[in-house]
Amino acid sequence: MKKLLNPKVLLFISLLPLIVLMSLFYAQYSIIKSLLNSESLQIWKSFGYLTMSILIGHSITLVYFLKNKKTLHKLYAIITLFIYIGLAYWYSYHTDDFIPFNIPRWMISTELIIYVGSFLMPTIIHSIIVVMLDLTKNIETQNSVLNFGLAFTVPFLWYMTSQIALPLYKIVDSQFGEHLIFICIIASIISFLFFLFRGIYILVQNKSEKWKKYDLTWKIPIALVFPILGLLLNNGIIAEIISARGDGVFGNFNNPWFYIIAVCNGILLCLPQFSNPKTRLVLFALKAITYCYTVYFFLIFIPFLPFSVVAVIALGLGFLMLAPLLLFVFQTTQMQTDFQFLKTFYSKTKLISIQLIGFCILPLCIIGTFIHDKMILNETLEYVYAPNLNKTYTIDKKSLENTLQKISIQKNSKNNILFGSQTPYISMLFNWIVLDNLTLSDEKINTIEAIFTGTQHSSYTLPKNENSNVTLNTYTISTKYDHKNHCYKSWVNLSLKNNSNSDFQGYTTQFTLPENCFISDYYLYVGKLKKKGLLTEKKSALWVFNQIQNENKDPGILYYQNDTTLGFKVFPFTAQEERKTGFEIIHKEDVSLVLDGKTIFIPVNSSIDDTKNIETQNAIYIPNSKKKQLEQIVRKPIYNFIIDVSSLAKKDQNHQIETIEQYIAREKINKDAILFTVCNSTINTISSLEELKNYKYEGGFYLERALQKNLIQNYKSKNPKQLIPIVVTENIQQAIMSYDFNNLSFTFPEHRYFYNLQTNGQLNSHDLTFQPKEVVAINQKVETKIPVYRYPLKNSYTYFTLNATATVLLKNKETYKEYNLETLDLFTQGIETKAMMQLMLLNPEQKESHWFNLLKLSFTSKILNPITAYIVVENEAQEKMLLKKQQEVINGNKNLDLEESEIQRMSEPETFLIFILCFIIYLHSKNKNKIIN
Repeated sequence: MKKLLNPKVLLFISLLPLIVLMSLFYAQYSIIKSLLNSESLQIWKSFGYLTMSILIGHSITLVYFLKNKKTLHKLYAIITLFIYIGLAYWYSYHTDDFIPFNIPRWMISTELIIYVGSFLMPTIIHSIIVVMLDLTKNIETQNSVLNFGLAFTVPFLWYMTSQIALPLYKIVDSQFGEHLIFICIIASIISFLFFLFRGIYILVQNKSEKWKKYDLTWKIPIALVFPILGLLLNNGIIAEIISARGDGVFGNFNNPWFYIIAVCNGILLCLPQFSNPKTRLVLFALKAITYCYTVYFFLIFIPFLPFSVVAVIALGLGFLMLAPLLLFVFQTTQMQTDFQFLKTFYSKTKLISIQLIGFCILPLCIIGTFIHDKMILNETLEYVYAPNLNKTYTIDKKSLENTLQKISIQKNSKNNILFGSQTPYISMLFNWIVLDNLTLSDEKINTIEAIFTGTQHSSYTLPKNENSNVTLNTYTISTKYDHKNHCYKSWVNLSLKNNSNSDFQGYTTQFTLPENCFISDYYLYVGKLKKKGLLTEKKSALWVFNQIQNENKDPGILYYQNDTTLGFKVFPFTAQEERKTGFEIIHKEDVSLVLDGKTIFIPVNSSIDDTKNIETQNAIYIPNSKKKQLEQIVRKPIYNFIIDVSSLAKKDQNHQIETIEQYIAREKINKDAILFTVCNSTINTISSLEELKNYKYEGGFYLERALQKNLIQNYKSKNPKQLIPIVVTENIQQAIMSYDFNNLSFTFPEHRYFYNLQTNGQLNSHDLTFQPKEVVAINQKVETKIPVYRYPLKNSYTYFTLNATATVLLKNKETYKEYNLETLDLFTQGIETKAMMQLMLLNPEQKESHWFNLLKLSFTSKILNPITAYIVVENEAQEKMLLKKQQEVINGNKNLDLEESEIQRMSEPETFLIFILCFIIYLHSKNKNKIIN
């Protein structure tokens, strides 16, 4: 323990924590400073000056002691103690000024406030220990029992004071009296810790024969009993104070490994100190491994040491809060003793290496497990949301199940007080390594479980318009032709009205933008001020919108809910309030859109001749007038039988072959026009129905992937045919289909239907583009004689629907040719946007590269696309928070989410203190009631 007098420890105990604390506070300050009043600004600046001064002072102290080769002494420790306690007291006194009530809570990193104790307490504890070491000489003459008695006299005096003196507290009705009481409390806590540390130090350093003979009487409680009891108490096994979800007061330590390591560590520490060097070296290496476990719990409980006094008063078991401290001091001292013994037989380098390697084993095992979880999750997310359709995936379902369970624990703990169902620091590490500090939405978790386990969850549907009170009142259209950009620019100006007498009403609607139209601007009136929308990444914009909405402020957002449907939200509306908003559309042809039940028609000027083909490096825009001149053909059909081989279809296995064969014979389908696809969690092609007899029926019915894969592969083939999907299943409602296929409509130009063939021979049609699980017609006949337009490309043909709208064709269906898009006019940039979207749909394995290109193109052109959103925020702080969240999304896995991202959030200091006190009062009253009973 005397190594703590080495001035080099200041680098890790004082300087590094201060630097981290300052950087975290500065990051928070840079976000909220525009919302702070002059008094709060001064408080923040004062805190910065104080911490910087302390940092400089520590640096000078470190240089002085190193240069003069001196060890730390009590004068340094006493001065440091006063400074740090003064800073902590000053901070707690001005907490409300740091974060005024006008600051939205979602902008505050509440972990920062809780962890102030974590960064200041190490130096405070170190200073107390330095004073204790300086005042503790001649260990053999010292009495540890006396020091423990003096330590526990402090909580006894607290208890007596609370029973006798506290009722008289109202007499002291001045600010001076309050400060005096708090100073007394702080002094008593320091005294408690001083005598406690001194008692532990004397206990472990005493080498008298009497202590050696009976050392197990105190080793077993400190090394084995107290840690196990602490885990049992925290996890609710001793006292029924914890929820049934496995939440703990200080974290979730229910994993069996916590108990296993605690027992192993306790046994190692209780073993005698063998004189055989090899045996001692092996034990030293094993202790080095478990030492990481001891340090881990020591770091967790450092901020709570002052509350241990109150815990001892409230409940006898409250002293278990001190168990990590006792164990840390005991194991550190024992390892130091082992080191001194072993260095006479082995080199210091070897011993230090063993110690460092051993200490790193447990963290490396945890990190390795998390990296494996990340690999499993990323492969799963790739398979579901960005698959290589030509690749065979092998997902470890057991590991996936464990990973999803961990993620669910992360999500469910966001509202818990303290660490709740999180495991301190380890959960943060999991969130950083596995989830890139993002999360996985419930919708995606449910989808993944349904695919790989067959577990059924309610399917996702777009939210309905809920504007019973707020409706579209009036609208105006303003259109002009932009000769520079060769397109029309039309402003759709909307007047929305709250028709009720209720406040805090919102407007939410969805609408579909016609083909080859693009939104290029957005505005919302906030009061009398017209604010232009910010174009940002969509996930971060939606997250910020929801947070602002919870604060009843003035956000508005316009974004793509999927590749074809836009969402539009404005909030809030006061009683009978009317608000104005609008967006700009760029287009070349007439536009008709339905908004909130009203049809808005935007005609173009027929006198302007703008009917030429537009060709870029990646796409060709063909206006309707040119389409009519193209060749029309009828493509050969290919019947794609998609056979359900999920666990739900096991009972129908014997009937499926017969049903398919009867249909083929009835419709006289040529064998060359048939494609058999088997579908469960994976999609495979079989050459004949005979292979179906021995097929393993398991998992979910991932129909969405089967349709996606076959439509895309047919479209990208050199000679694409008319694909007719026929789904052979009795479980169409249990099929996994999160969305419709409207975004892939260019891959099925003949018609928008697929068919469900049931074992009774009935063939029902379903719409690929709208509610695909719903039956359109019963006993439907497949129509194959449908003409389409054919357009020649370099080495193949492409086909598109006979309709009266312009079309965008890809010149290359595999890769995107990058070039300087800023030289293009605005509408041509819109064409490139659509081409990039189509390429991302056709080549989902290229999703990440196309995602970045789409984001960049959207930011430069100001054209909205499915990965960006227009949002109006009120102030600079909201805008900075938006940009911060946007950067998190950009740096993370694009298949993850920001939803439910309040991970590892903790209560504010006031809430934290109130919880501790309420919890202690509860335990005390419960214990008292048991005694009375």
